[in-house]
Amino acid sequence: MKTNIVCSLSVIAGLFLCISACKKYEEGPGFSLRTKKERVSNAWKVSFYSENGVDKTTFFNAFYSGGKFHIANTGGFIFTYKENGVIDRDLGGDWYFNNDKTGIIFMQSTPTSETWTWEILKLREREMWVREVDSAGMEMDLHFIPF
Repeated sequence: MKTNIVCSLSVIAGLFLCISACKKYEEGPGFSLRTKKERVSNAWKVSFYSENGVDKTTFFNAFYSGGKFHIANTGGFIFTYKENGVIDRDLGGDWYFNNDKTGIIFMQSTPTSETWTWEILKLREREMWVREVDSAGMEMDLHFIPF
């Protein structure tokens, strides 16, 4: 009986270590019952924004006033905001994961065509952290919470 309990605890500990070691995103989570697609699909707003490590959240939220980034589980997205609190803007298109699901690729089709990729740092049901590095090497970190 003691042997069975010890074996069971060993198996559970081994599974826990395997799950912890297999963490895909830098900031976690190590394990989730929801799929990555389910966790990404949400209406998000920016809670933090930085450029090359400098916090520019206040500037971002002023320029993209009321910004709502809706990512649909059907593969579409739309970002709506008021530019500088005045001009209504809508960006939309399609999204998909890269091959190993460590990044999200956005293919904007309206109002212009553009493609960009976010590296996923943290992906939880109620929190998503991403990083984008533009062609000039500027590193932008965005933290999202549900709208």
